[in-house]
Amino acid sequence: MGCTPALGFVHSGNQQSFIYDIADLYKAELTLPLAFTLHNAPNPEQAARQRFREGLRLFRLMPRIVTDVQRLLAPETTEDQTDDLQEELVDLWDPVTGSVPGGINHAYDGGQ
Repeated sequence: MGCTPALGFVHSGNQQSFIYDIADLYKAELTLPLAFTLHNAPNPEQAARQRFREGLRLFRLMPRIVTDVQRLLAPETTEDQTDDLQEELVDLWDPVTGSVPGGINHAYDGGQ
């Protein structure tokens, strides 16, 4: 997108300031509910990573970030493009089995 990671608006003094600003836009929506679901997890750190990745996919966060950053930085030139977002999944490659469908959590074993 051409944004400089160090150019923060809220955070400053760090090479990732802009990244932290963007992360704050979604923190309450993603991480706070996640924290409350981990109270009985036998391995909360592992469960947090897995559930957070799943949350990123379910919330379609990456396309939202692009749209939100464009709206924040240039509101007068940004049209409402949320209806035009189309998910384009690509296949993964496994050296043994070849092409593997993308968009699937292949680590999920069904027992968790």
